[in-house]
Amino acid sequence: MSSVRLRTPLPLLASIAAILAAGIAGCGATAHHGATTPAATSSTPSSALDSDGQGGSPPIPAEDVAVVDGIPITTTSFEHWLEVLTYSNSAQGGRAPVVPDPPEFTNCIAEARTIAKLAHETTQRLKTDCEALLASDTGQTMDFLIKNVWLERAAAQAHLDPSAAEVQKTFTTQKDKEFKSAAAFNEFLAATKQTTADIRLRIRINQLLTALAKRAGGVKALETALQFADRPSTHCAADYAISDCAGSSTTPTG
Repeated sequence: MSSVRLRTPLPLLASIAAILAAGIAGCGATAHHGATTPAATSSTPSSALDSDGQGGSPPIPAEDVAVVDGIPITTTSFEHWLEVLTYSNSAQGGRAPVVPDPPEFTNCIAEARTIAKLAHETTQRLKTDCEALLASDTGQTMDFLIKNVWLERAAAQAHLDPSAAEVQKTFTTQKDKEFKSAAAFNEFLAATKQTTADIRLRIRINQLLTALAKRAGGVKALETALQFADRPSTHCAADYAISDCAGSSTTPTG
């Protein structure tokens, strides 16, 4: 596996424009901000998450969206990477970002109407699509953040720790390869709402993924091992619960 390309959106994240253009109508469990979770995605809630915090799932602090064996994933981090997803996909597609704005989704609907295939859709249909878009983006962002924690934990156990110099070397190589000037790179950061620290984090995670997958015998085997090791200790706030979560809680503390 090669190092992460800087222009690439978050791993496994679908194009926002493609989701809207496909006219996805969601169905299933309620997700972030009351949106409807679309069926058949890797990040959708499973039946194991319908316990409303029952069965030993601990309460999630009010400032967090999930906790992995005591390691918090904060709401601030979630909202940042959700924004990165939205703006990265729009920048790659060369169009204005479609930002879901619950509960009425006024701006999302207006932006969707600028897409030729959706220009004459009903408001209710577009609202449903915007709800599905928010739910999908929420699930995929949570999957990204949770698996980052899982990879860091596995790397610590395997005594893998890419140095800052190694990360910086990859960062510099990729930046020089993909951007003709510092101004072009800074424009990219502004367009995607990322910082250089975000880029370095993604490079580090990709390096860990590459090394761990090699030891495990491939990405599939690694994913299975991570699920087995860390899913039981991964708990999510109910509005953010996905299949990576062993349980969800509806009673945040704080």
